[in-house]
Amino acid sequence: MKKTTCEIICVGTEILLGDIVNTNAQYISEGLARLGIDVFYETVVGDNPERFGKALEIAKGRADVIITTGGLGPTYDDLTKETVAKSFGRKLVLNEKCLDDITCFFANNHRNMTANNKKQAMMPEGAIVLENPQGTAPGCIIEGDDGKIAVMMPGPPREMRPMFDNLVGPYLRRFSDSMLFSRVVKVIGLGESAMEEKVLDIMESMTNPTVAPYAKSGECTLRVTAKAHDEAEAHALMDPVIDEIRRRLGNYVYGVDVASIEQIVVEQLAEKGESVSLAEVGTGGQAAKRLYGTAGGDKVFRLGMSCRNFWEMSSLFEKQMGTVCSDDSLGRVAAYFAHGIAGLTGADMGLSIIKGYGTVYFAVVDDMNEKVETYNYPSSRDDEYVGYIASSRAFDMMRRFIKGY
Repeated sequence: MKKTTCEIICVGTEILLGDIVNTNAQYISEGLARLGIDVFYETVVGDNPERFGKALEIAKGRADVIITTGGLGPTYDDLTKETVAKSFGRKLVLNEKCLDDITCFFANNHRNMTANNKKQAMMPEGAIVLENPQGTAPGCIIEGDDGKIAVMMPGPPREMRPMFDNLVGPYLRRFSDSMLFSRVVKVIGLGESAMEEKVLDIMESMTNPTVAPYAKSGECTLRVTAKAHDEAEAHALMDPVIDEIRRRLGNYVYGVDVASIEQIVVEQLAEKGESVSLAEVGTGGQAAKRLYGTAGGDKVFRLGMSCRNFWEMSSLFEKQMGTVCSDDSLGRVAAYFAHGIAGLTGADMGLSIIKGYGTVYFAVVDDMNEKVETYNYPSSRDDEYVGYIASSRAFDMMRRFIKGY
């Protein structure tokens, strides 16, 4: 089977102006990847028929399937169907079924239908109509005489997504004899360059599956992607590679296909039937927000306290634990706070974070043990970023503490 390629064209001046985020291209690209259809180009063009027409001709010259979103509305600047139909040599004709659907949509929603909505029922001759129960803009598919295919969908994501999932995806499935399956290895405490150095030979030698690194705030990922006929075949290809990656990266890997580092901590605590309380200085309570906001977090999170400086925090624990000595290091103060918050709230574990100038101090404790670590950060980083990274590092320390390493 000839390999099918696709180009996505998202139409809308509001995207170019930055008024909205182009989530449609991401969603469609993910869906096409699962179908095993390659996307080599994505284009955004404003509501201008001349520029859109040029973009369309370029796309037809380098892709087999062109998928568009947007420009199917009732107003004068919604010209996607008109432009695509002209490019494919098709006339627009009234589709009575579409007109009935649009009329019923307005009636069911107790709204008046204006004359310009009739425009949305105009379809290219011979087109496959894509029904849109979510709105008034049906999509359509044109199969060109030259073998090129144009798929037109509405711009609003709540209308586009079900149309792609229920109609467009199944239509395009015939053009691929395999699908893409991916798994994501989550890594923390190791920079992207250091991570790559440990697995570079795997990345360079693999063709199916492939291994690609990505960096995000405070952690890295390795996406392992296999092309296969079904999920079982894909796992047979990916699992040995993932096992080797885990062997090489060791405890820096905190999970595969997991949501977040805080999710791992929540699951660990839930498995032990234990709870945790947090004391944070200078972070705005970011760690507590993330932990409590995680699925199941409310079951293991006891209490979170956040103060601007460690003297304010220490005053909360003076009666319980005595005064912090002025010559204590911030590492010892962090341990003091972790013990203090655990004792004050009756939690099984205490976690503390102190953001100092250029250094963050962490401590995690339980009845028997305590662990203290530090993290140095560039002073140029903003407080929000440092707070997020500090939270991630604290969760990683807690993950390792619970595991015993």
